[in-house]
Amino acid sequence: MRVFEVLAQPTLNAPNLDASNEIASPEYWSGHATVDLDGSGLITVSGNGGNESADDYNLLIFVISNILVSADAFITGVLTLSGKLLSPTGGAQTPKVSFTANSVTLIYDTTGFGGSAEFIIEDFGTSTFQISTSSTVIPLPASLPLMAAGLGAFGVLARRRRS
Repeated sequence: MRVFEVLAQPTLNAPNLDASNEIASPEYWSGHATVDLDGSGLITVSGNGGNESADDYNLLIFVISNILVSADAFITGVLTLSGKLLSPTGGAQTPKVSFTANSVTLIYDTTGFGGSAEFIIEDFGTSTFQISTSSTVIPLPASLPLMAAGLGAFGVLARRRRS
């Protein structure tokens, strides 16, 4: 499994993940992909492998974590816009997409496509995904207006006593 990491990027405008961000790699990896997450929440996974095999026979997983949209927002959904990262011989064209409040996972799985199906990353092939977010709304406590009315009433009574 190739592992990439960019730390201390708390916004959607994080830099692309590429070979310079690699922290772990399998021995026989030959395909490459670049992951971009832009300020509008668009994830683009682009192949630049020269139609080479990823040599990771059944699973190709991208995890984008610690996504901070803003202080009070969280991820509520991920829409697949296009899925042409892999060649048809690679099996799974559209990944299984899952998400948490601050991460997105894309899983390409060739299990069931012949057992030894390889991933062929298309040169200049791309898959795109749109993140949807929502802000945390803190509801007004029901007792707050009652308390304000009560304090106002005490103020009026205190004023009448002084007059």
